[in-house]
Amino acid sequence: MRILISPSGKLYGSENVLFDYLKHSSVKFDIIYVPKNSPFKKKLEDNNFIINDFVNVKVLYFLVFFRLLLNKIKFIYCNEAGHIRYIVLLAKLFSKVNFVVHIRILEDTNSINISLKNLQFIAISQTIQKSLNLSSWLIYDGFHFSESRLFQPLPYGNCKIGIIGRITSSKGIDLFTQEFLQKCGSKIELHFYGDVDKEYEKSYNFQNLISLKNVHLHGFINDKHQMYSSIDILLHVNEYEPLGRIFFESFDFGIPFIGIKKGGIAEIANQINYPYVFAKEDLADLLRSFSKQEMTFDYHKLEISRKLALEYFSIQKYTNQIDRILF
Repeated sequence: MRILISPSGKLYGSENVLFDYLKHSSVKFDIIYVPKNSPFKKKLEDNNFIINDFVNVKVLYFLVFFRLLLNKIKFIYCNEAGHIRYIVLLAKLFSKVNFVVHIRILEDTNSINISLKNLQFIAISQTIQKSLNLSSWLIYDGFHFSESRLFQPLPYGNCKIGIIGRITSSKGIDLFTQEFLQKCGSKIELHFYGDVDKEYEKSYNFQNLISLKNVHLHGFINDKHQMYSSIDILLHVNEYEPLGRIFFESFDFGIPFIGIKKGGIAEIANQINYPYVFAKEDLADLLRSFSKQEMTFDYHKLEISRKLALEYFSIQKYTNQIDRILF
């Protein structure tokens, strides 16, 4: 018996990668555990996957432990490291069972410091792999390019800059100060799409952000067509991004991407020869130049980079690599 566990039931990058993998893999899991009443569970069930849900993590691993005692499980794959302490404990107790854990965020590398023969790790980028400092496979997340829209030229009026993702300090949101917007100029609008972290919502930086002119908060929007049809440029300011699925999304919807030349974003840009990643201190002046038409994107280079992304980060290539490890 093979078991898959998704610690999170959100519909962020890791869940969408897992969904694409399950849709394209020819091999099926016997049991898929997903949090109860979660958006991810609904998406899977809407696509005819049979799901076992859970509410309490301890209860979930008690059930898994019981199945292991009955010698009914040969393999467990965890899509992210949120449950790593339970996985490590089970791997120690059941040395004949194989465990594979996907490491998707830098924070999780800090809590993993054990090497077991039956516990293996998959890192989604060199950035993660170096921080993990344990033996691991390096497999870049795949992306199902389905839209492939033409890149559109920037408007002559206000330039709408989209920032997509959870709104919190760790995502680099503190960059957007009044001074930053003043440097950007009056033709820039910042549109945020994502839930606000509850703790960050109380902070001075967030209160200052929402008071600024030309800043618009839209909350989490599941309809990607709605988001991408409402912006002209996608801006990503997380310096510690482990990989950056958002990079691929912007390509798919024909929206030029601007990011910080660090972490996983710099890694992707290097792989596909993408020129529009910069130092953080240069972003405001660059956005001002784009909005005033003093600088524009080379759309031929954008298309070349997208073709390379289709090759290097295809979901089929990713699926084949994961299948070889899991099966």
